[in-house]
Amino acid sequence: MDWTGWVFIGLVVVAWVVTQWAFSLRRGSEKIRGRDREASDGMLEVERGKARGTFWTTFGG
Repeated sequence: MDWTGWVFIGLVVVAWVVTQWAFSLRRGSEKIRGRDREASDGMLEVERGKARGTFWTTFGG
């Protein structure tokens, strides 16, 4: 095997490590989101209410 084979193997390993890292970050954020689900739902409702108010005041004005 020449050097291009080793480079290819290295790229595959790097791609695998990056995907594992990204999925572990995603799982961590899902766990945090699960704990704070009610708080985040409340914050989303507040933001939606602000957006609705902004839309209707600019639309009606």
